[in-house]
Amino acid sequence: MKLSEASIEAIGKTFPDTCEEWVQHYPELLGGYLKRWRLTLLGAAEGGYPTNQVYFVEDNNGRPLVLKMGHPHPEQLTESIALKAYLAAGAPVARLLDSEEKGYGIVLERLNPGTTLRQFIRDEDAILKALSLHRDLPQPNCPRGLPRFDEWMEKAFAIYRASTDLDADFLDHIERAEALFETFREQPDCMLHGDCHHENILLDGDRWKIIDPKGVIGPAVLEAGRFLHNFLEDEVDRPLSHKDRVKILQRRCELSATVLPSCTEELLAITYIDATLATCWQLTSGDPCEKGVAILVALRELLGE
Repeated sequence: MKLSEASIEAIGKTFPDTCEEWVQHYPELLGGYLKRWRLTLLGAAEGGYPTNQVYFVEDNNGRPLVLKMGHPHPEQLTESIALKAYLAAGAPVARLLDSEEKGYGIVLERLNPGTTLRQFIRDEDAILKALSLHRDLPQPNCPRGLPRFDEWMEKAFAIYRASTDLDADFLDHIERAEALFETFREQPDCMLHGDCHHENILLDGDRWKIIDPKGVIGPAVLEAGRFLHNFLEDEVDRPLSHKDRVKILQRRCELSATVLPSCTEELLAITYIDATLATCWQLTSGDPCEKGVAILVALRELLGE
């Protein structure tokens, strides 16, 4: 199976020095994984990051599985580490069945029906069940080899500050996010999923399970941040206005406070921290960031600033 043009473009943008060679040898790499685990390729899965390749496969017994692979990147290694730790703790995640020694290719159970929570985004009961995952997922035992959330922030913000096209308003967002993070720094460290939004929560039977953990160390309260500011546009049947953003973010944080051990104000703060980090990544990679900036403006209003 060939790589899509979108994947090749994304890999070239993210890994410019090694893209050409990796793409050239990609068919051989994929074939090696299929042979290694005796898998039959059924087709490619949609969605996810274009630098990763996710395939529906089956083993010799016809068992449906998922093969995930991609250009070597540290986050693929941390995903394997996190999945193993979650499984040892009995957490509701897609089971990791095997991985190669370097962790750049993994075989997972295939969730059925695999419907994402995003398709239930206006279903309050489904959202409340998902929020219980954000409450229970953080693991007090932190495996070695995982990055820290504050390291993510420091690296991303340093790269932005070193750029030549600085924006005073966004620098203010960075400084506010850094100040807010300090209020949570003394909380105990946990292993977090790090990307637990609506498309990484899937139905398996009648139970929600998690896929694609980043694996990052930080205070447990941070786990819900990514979930709270993603896919706001799905909540209305019109283009989002500033008023819509404010209303949806407020309601999400209030609802979350009924399940999570944090008040609405704390959840607004961690959502702002995570949204600032996500927008910074977009800025430094050259991706559109207008949506992220608009979310930050709405959150600043909710924070009373």
